[in-house]
Amino acid sequence: MHSSKENQSINSSYFGVDVESATGSPIDVVQAEIFDVLSIKRNAIKLAAHAAITVLSVDQIIMSKPAGGPKMPKGGSMGGGAGDEED
Repeated sequence: MHSSKENQSINSSYFGVDVESATGSPIDVVQAEIFDVLSIKRNAIKLAAHAAITVLSVDQIIMSKPAGGPKMPKGGSMGGGAGDEED
């Protein structure tokens, strides 16, 4: 991270981090013509939170159900179906 002195050297209250540079130095976003709309950011965060909640809900539903498969008969025998009879 950069110190607040480096951030003040921009002489602007509109500064951000240059993610395309190797150093990640601060830039004046107005001069770089980078404009983010607050409603877009708010919507993106809202959708990301909703996606996380959905994934966690599905995971909770899957984990709360017992393992599937056919129920064993009380006699313990797997036979009894058609074609299992001896002549």
